[in-house]
Amino acid sequence: EALMPNLQWRWVQTIHDLTIYITLPSELTDTTEQDVALAVDGVAITLRVKSKLIAGWSIFAAAAQKGGGKGKTFQRIPNKTVIVLALEKQAEAWWPTLLDHQLPFSDSLFLTDEKIASLLSQELVQVPLSPTDKV
Repeated sequence: EALMPNLQWRWVQTIHDLTIYITLPSELTDTTEQDVALAVDGVAITLRVKSKLIAGWSIFAAAAQKGGGKGKTFQRIPNKTVIVLALEKQAEAWWPTLLDHQLPFSDSLFLTDEKIASLLSQELVQVPLSPTDKV
């Protein structure tokens, strides 16, 4: 079964939680909550809308739906429907990525507050303030 091509999504995180925003394709704009089936099993997320597989992802580390399985809501904007997935991380950490791209697992991949605080200033990413600034 093929996934939705060109699926638009984004995510944000805190050390405890993550939120994934998935914009449904135009043919699924009229989706209701009853049309959505979400399964979160450790590192696996499966999202179906109207029995169509929208996302089948392996995420970076284990997470669970917030609110005992009530971790999905909708945002409706003109001509778009966005499904919002609210998840709790099973371990407190900053994730370097949402999706697992087959990185070999290592505890060093988790960016804890202690690790971030211990970084030397030259190791931190520097963002130029203008196009002429050099990093």
